[in-house]
Amino acid sequence: MKTTPDLAGVAWRKSSKSWHERLNDVGKECGEVARSLRASAGNYEKNDEETANSFTRPAAGSSVSVRPAMQSAARFDSPFG
Repeated sequence: MKTTPDLAGVAWRKSSKSWHERLNDVGKECGEVARSLRASAGNYEKNDEETANSFTRPAAGSSVSVRPAMQSAARFDSPFG
């Protein structure tokens, strides 16, 4: 007896495999974006710190330096690496 192929099952498996591959690609792309954003943030923070240091001056009648407030150094973890 010859059996007919389960076309719906074949189509579902093909579609599922395609979606898993695409989601894997999206995860990699998000990781690349996350790394680029972290690098940009690091450059920004370095530039911000250098700019703040360029404004350092003694307070009137004091040897204590006064400078603009620093940005928060808080970092957030990313699931994308």
